[in-house]
Amino acid sequence: MLQQAQTIKSTSFPPHSTLNNINNDNTTLRKNIEFILSAVFDNRLGPTIKYQYPKSIPGFKYPSSSSLLSPGSPNNSSNPDEPLNLANLMLPNNVEKTPGKADFTVFILYHNKITQTYQLFPPSSKKIKNAVVHSSANNTPKYDKLKRYSILVEDDETADKVDALKTTAEAPLFFINVVNTVLDETNDRGAIIKSLAVGTTLKNFNIFKPLLLMTLHFYMLNPRYSTAQTLIDCFNMLNSLDLSIVQNLHSKDQLQYMFNSIMDQSVLQTLFDPNKGNFKKILKCKIIPHSDEFGNKILFHNETIHYYFDLFKPTILPKHFSKIPLQVSLIKSDPINISLNYSSYVLNFLNQFIPFLQKLDFSKGIKPWKLLVTSTNETKSTLSDFIIALSNLVSCFTGKQNNYFMNKHILIFPYMDISIIDALRKFLEPTSEFHDSFTIVGTGNPIFQFQTDIWDYYYDMDSEILYDASNHSNINSNSLEKLTLQQELRNSSTSLKKLFAKPYTVTTISSNNSSNHDNLTSSNNSINIINHGLQRNKSHSVLNPSSHSRIGLLQKFIPYLIQEQHDNQTVIALFKRVNMLQLIFLLNSPTNKNINVPNEMSLQDEYLWVYKDFIIFAEFFTYSELHIIRILITFENNLQLLVKTKAEKNISNDKLYTQLTTLLETTQELLSFVTLNKSNLERFINVLQDYPTLRICHEYDLIKHDFNNTSLSKLVRPANKNASLVESFIENLGFNLLTSFLISFDTKEQSKTTTGLNRSQSLFKDFAPSRKNKNNLMRSSSVKRLLRIHNHSSSSDVAENTPQVLILRHKADTFPSVSSSSGSSDRTDTKEINLQSTIEKRILSIKHNLVRIIYKIERHPVGQVLVKRYIKDDIREVYDFLKIEFSSPLSPTETAASIPTVPEGIPMSPQSFSSSRKDLVKELNMIEEQQVQLKIASAKTSQDNSVV
Repeated sequence: MLQQAQTIKSTSFPPHSTLNNINNDNTTLRKNIEFILSAVFDNRLGPTIKYQYPKSIPGFKYPSSSSLLSPGSPNNSSNPDEPLNLANLMLPNNVEKTPGKADFTVFILYHNKITQTYQLFPPSSKKIKNAVVHSSANNTPKYDKLKRYSILVEDDETADKVDALKTTAEAPLFFINVVNTVLDETNDRGAIIKSLAVGTTLKNFNIFKPLLLMTLHFYMLNPRYSTAQTLIDCFNMLNSLDLSIVQNLHSKDQLQYMFNSIMDQSVLQTLFDPNKGNFKKILKCKIIPHSDEFGNKILFHNETIHYYFDLFKPTILPKHFSKIPLQVSLIKSDPINISLNYSSYVLNFLNQFIPFLQKLDFSKGIKPWKLLVTSTNETKSTLSDFIIALSNLVSCFTGKQNNYFMNKHILIFPYMDISIIDALRKFLEPTSEFHDSFTIVGTGNPIFQFQTDIWDYYYDMDSEILYDASNHSNINSNSLEKLTLQQELRNSSTSLKKLFAKPYTVTTISSNNSSNHDNLTSSNNSINIINHGLQRNKSHSVLNPSSHSRIGLLQKFIPYLIQEQHDNQTVIALFKRVNMLQLIFLLNSPTNKNINVPNEMSLQDEYLWVYKDFIIFAEFFTYSELHIIRILITFENNLQLLVKTKAEKNISNDKLYTQLTTLLETTQELLSFVTLNKSNLERFINVLQDYPTLRICHEYDLIKHDFNNTSLSKLVRPANKNASLVESFIENLGFNLLTSFLISFDTKEQSKTTTGLNRSQSLFKDFAPSRKNKNNLMRSSSVKRLLRIHNHSSSSDVAENTPQVLILRHKADTFPSVSSSSGSSDRTDTKEINLQSTIEKRILSIKHNLVRIIYKIERHPVGQVLVKRYIKDDIREVYDFLKIEFSSPLSPTETAASIPTVPEGIPMSPQSFSSSRKDLVKELNMIEEQQVQLKIASAKTSQDNSVV
């Protein structure tokens, strides 16, 4: 007898309804999971959805038993909006081959604002617009199928309504599904296959895996447990917790960026120690909570929070289920958290995929690539995590829309069944709005390899071979018969294995010109850069030297990451620093005529156009982050110029004065920014942690240089004897840069002084021109030592030989001219003393600004721990001394009190920022010019009146 699918109504809550006692109106609107589904493999119907709770998913209503067997039913079509397709996603192929071993899949449903339904592919915005316009034209309610709303708008409201529908789109539903096979002799197939899935808007949906796995095991243990009540108990149990603490913490993007940039585990332990005040400040509470809003017990342990199901009383589930806490990480490490190790899977893929991207010629037109990833040996959980890992690297699911390059959509489909292939074709057909979308799709069925119309690149995870569709002509050779889709579906998986036993003779990459890479060194021993995972593929053809493409900086680092087997946090930290380093070089590049970059293009698009290395961190491309990066680059370059000036034998006071004034302006601009609001401060701390060493940027053209034969070991100084090249490259140098000016002078003399004047005289005596010998300056290499900056003879003057978009060289001529200290026999001793006093005051003012900036960082709960960890002891002593010595009080509510007001006559234009790189740089320069004028006018009246 046909077992009919059931939809469990929400009214079927158990009579005891313990959940009702704790679920108030707020919790009803704040569900942790929205739906729970169960699927079973029916011997007559195949994969079938059995239960949905608390209602049918809109757009995936159950058909009747008769329609399941009728012509044109889901069994005979590939309509993606039928529950049969969801069952296929929940019961992946080949799962019966591993009985007793549970597996996981992930799929995503998108909400259609017009039809108020969910669908497997993102809804078209054109349909939204056409629907609104059509409704407006007829002035009658449309969408008879809608049960919630009818849309009716006036002509003049159409545009506003379309925008509103776009911006108010609901978040997608992420479904985490667990499936298992149990051997059963009473079953005709000899086994029972069932699965459970929960749908949630939470991006950390993997936290539900343990409980979902236990529930499925209980669900399959005995037929009397395979009831709707098991699903209801699981649904109520997960929704009996209040996860607002975690959700609130995860919603603070800047705070999460800071957490993810911290590489020292001891810092994280200090921050999340409930017994210390920092954690209370992070949570913004006076007392660490011991229960959620419902009264469930919670415990904090390291970076995780444990939720206990104290108030939940199950009806059918075992009581010990509620004794096992739900563990949630307080750190959102990625847009979507995964457990996959990047070094084991993702890096091998990137090492092959990036060379293909480097070959793309965007000047001939932008054709979005389509990537298909398959695996028959790996678990579906590994496959899904692999796809999600790639989506994290291109900043998907970080905003309202998943757009990648040139505002083109990118489709992420963690696991796709063969039954959905026609729906994918329809999604990508030429008449579709998404025909030019990027796609990253995972599948466990090798039949997809024959469907070359839906992929440009095909990656086999099992053999670690990447196929290029443009060179896939041999796939239909006479030596291999291509079967029809119907024939393939009738074939067993054993036949498919035989079919793919011998790879095609096509263009593949198993290692990218490994012989041309420079030899990596570790402990003075030469090692092979071909990663161990690719060595077994040496029989496949590789790119020959004539087809060699440029190796960029990011791809150069990948073999080091593979060889050293770093954790995910280290891998992401290196990618971030390379991302920022290449961004810095791009900002410093005047124009890119040689690479044909269009004039009107966002900076993020220009970055992907130029470097073509797949990975992007969108947080670095906002105006605030770009402004911070610009200030830091200016500060570092000016600091280097000052160190070189200090080392010169013959120096003029006016040059010294000009450089100090420029550096003072930079610190004042930075102080103004970080004291404006908390968000700016957190952005600054985040950028400071990811700020890279600029030696590579100074040595090479990162846009054009081929790093194939370049040794990175000569450019990255080891942090210590035991540090690897990767660990040295990601070393935190931002705080050293910020504080290096504080100890550019004799700290012993500082500790001896107690008064402002005497202290300044002794503090700067090794820097200010000597009255006895005006041209002799003491040499100091403290900045070079701290920042590990090496000046090669080929770039003796980095700041002047590098294209300067960020350096404020033009400011040197805008300040009051000071006569040279040499060659003027009529200079009086009084003028020399005044000039030296002015220089000393400039230095002290710079120190004062830096102290205020560091103090502002120290007032932040995260910044306080970072200052203590990354500022060295000798600098810390100087900082603590100066903090006390400076006369102006430093209070937690301190603002930029010393920022000069805008003098009359200086126009200040409104600051509205363009997404175009050209306009963005122009606007940044305009703001900078205004600040220069502001400070010049202020300096004319008060530059010599006081130190502060």
